[in-house]
Amino acid sequence: MLENRVAYATCPLCEATCGLELTVRGDELLSVRGDAQDVYSAGFICPKGVALKELHEDPDRVRTPLLRQPDGSFAAVSWDEAFAEIDCRLSAILAAGDRNAVGTYLGNPNAHNLATLLYQPVLLRALGTRNAFSASTVDQFPKQMASALMFGTGLSVPVPDVDRTDHLLILGANPLASNGSLLTAPNMRGRLRAIRRRGGRIVVVDPRRSRTAEEADEHIPIRPGTDALLLFAMVHVLFDQGLVCGGGAIDFCEGVELVEELAAGFSPAATMSPGSRRRASAVRRRAMSSTKGWGASSIRPLAVRSTSGRRGSSAPRSTPCGAASSAASESPVSRAPKASP
Repeated sequence: MLENRVAYATCPLCEATCGLELTVRGDELLSVRGDAQDVYSAGFICPKGVALKELHEDPDRVRTPLLRQPDGSFAAVSWDEAFAEIDCRLSAILAAGDRNAVGTYLGNPNAHNLATLLYQPVLLRALGTRNAFSASTVDQFPKQMASALMFGTGLSVPVPDVDRTDHLLILGANPLASNGSLLTAPNMRGRLRAIRRRGGRIVVVDPRRSRTAEEADEHIPIRPGTDALLLFAMVHVLFDQGLVCGGGAIDFCEGVELVEELAAGFSPAATMSPGSRRRASAVRRRAMSSTKGWGASSIRPLAVRSTSGRRGSSAPRSTPCGAASSAASESPVSRAPKASP
């Protein structure tokens, strides 16, 4: 009789890469738990991880190659038959002369599988097509393009120092729903609460009161589509009050003076709607924590707080985190240097 054994794996469903403790008997998966010894997740897994058992046992899960039939249905075939069909049809397309007639699509598990990471670039290069798509191009390409323009490559997406920051500014992101995907930070609820326990502050900028906003110290419900205006108004304040200090990184920056010039016309008052400017005096009297009181006068303290932290350090201890495409996909825009012990 087969005995139960424990196997350890990494969840392949998102960038949080939570550790899994699997109880198996032969080929049967008995249970899925979080790996308490995992350095990142420390035993945490989200509902998707728990559901891996049901996914594994789903009768509709694809277990063999499927070949489309003339009537539109699919029939199971062997790997040899599948590769023979690919060779026959793909070779004819490539031989026609335009290799861009081929398109590829890669899903999330490809990014978390060592074998695929090794052979996938070789296959794509051999195909010679520029039409390569993935879950990233659907979900998060704007943030990768911004990273490419700022840092030289779309793969150099910086991540916020969630476990050490004293001020986390979250724009258009909902990490409690995405479970720390892309940040490689499982158990975001616990991590956010840890910021507050150590005296830090969390500010969420989102038109909707999301789950993450409910955990924050302050929720700023800006009008949809005005993220860029808010950010540039904050940039204006930073330059206006002499708070732009790149430290040692300034030697590696280009165009800082141009950014200051472009931001000159985006004062907090200038970025508000005419109606908001007429209510400016009333806005100033409202408490910063009141969502009804959000207006031009609120942008200045938001910008100032984002550059300073509670702990002593030569660099700010504030970490902005945002999303370029959707509320469930975090796109951090900076990582604050670690504070000195």
